[in-house]
Amino acid sequence: MRFHLQQRRCFVTCTDIWAGTPLCIPSGGVKCASQYTAGDNETCITVGDKFGLSATAIYDANTFVGCDNIWKGTPLCIPPGGRACSNTITSWPGATCDTIAGAYGTTSANIKLWNTFVDCSNIWTNSPICVAH
Repeated sequence: MRFHLQQRRCFVTCTDIWAGTPLCIPSGGVKCASQYTAGDNETCITVGDKFGLSATAIYDANTFVGCDNIWKGTPLCIPPGGRACSNTITSWPGATCDTIAGAYGTTSANIKLWNTFVDCSNIWTNSPICVAH
């Protein structure tokens, strides 16, 4: 179980879970490109802006937070597709890794590599997708 918790949420270690900590373990889980500790007066918008991501991307990777007021010191998962990405697009209804790759002149393998949080057969509409590095 320890490995699965750490794998699913990049900020969880078995030594820093306190009594009453809510843990959400979704099937498949979100891959974290990095981790960030929230500062004073952080929101999903301010954190997203720091990493070149949408507020939705931050929330989707950290569904346990209240996006309007993230507690100082909260460890956050930062999903792939931010600043290291030179071109991020917003997915459209019915998009797959193949259709996005074709539209942006790259390969499906690259879309998978740059967006490890994405299920290529079922990309949610309006998801931020990195299409170039």
